[in-house]
Amino acid sequence: MHCYCFEEFDRTMHGKMSYDGVDNKDTPFGGVSMVLGDDFKQILPVIRKGCKQDILASSINSSKL
Repeated sequence: MHCYCFEEFDRTMHGKMSYDGVDNKDTPFGGVSMVLGDDFKQILPVIRKGCKQDILASSINSSKL
């Protein structure tokens, strides 16, 4: 999956899990435990007409998470 999918899910969970003035900006996914399992170096996202740098930049390893 593209890294933007995980980053958007992170923003969504921050919005859902903030309550009563408690903001979980420092914790990934709003403090909810996420288990991701795969070999991220072998399964890369498909970028149409993209070069190697575009593909690597869109992988989960290049994400801010």
